[in-house]
Amino acid sequence: MTWPFIQGGPLSLIFACLVLYVFGSDLLTSWGPRRYVWYLAGIVLIAGIGTSLIALMIPAAWDLPHLGGMVVGDALVIAWARRFPDHPVSIYFVLVVRGRTLVSVIVAITVLFAVFSGIAWMLPELLGVAAALLDMNRAARRRWLKIKLAWTRRKLRVVRGGRSDDSSDDSGEA
Repeated sequence: MTWPFIQGGPLSLIFACLVLYVFGSDLLTSWGPRRYVWYLAGIVLIAGIGTSLIALMIPAAWDLPHLGGMVVGDALVIAWARRFPDHPVSIYFVLVVRGRTLVSVIVAITVLFAVFSGIAWMLPELLGVAAALLDMNRAARRRWLKIKLAWTRRKLRVVRGGRSDDSSDDSGEA
């Protein structure tokens, strides 16, 4: 669970802090602390466990130092862009895009890095982006909520008996 906090250098630390401050603060205010922490924990778990499982099939992935700042940053930017689709964002103070376009930009940059540096190197980032996009998919979210509701209902039980509404004691007997 601590791998997302390890950065490769001072520049990646600055960018990770900047993303947490700019995009994370808006999401924290909008979602509340509980949903924000659950979202980040889910992304980190999916990326970490998924990388470990896929690394069983791609042995080269075990030897790479997977750092987590980009995973969390990409997921936060995608979540922010989904939450605020019409807000403008300046990319490197050169290109101004809206939230809707920002999702495509993040996905394109992640895939481009994976093509040039190798899938094994970018495996956590690819899984993190995929998890963020899956969270963005409303149909997948509805399926998850149905599973969660079915699980909750399975834990509940109906208790028969007791006092019903129409059997209240109106006779005045004590």
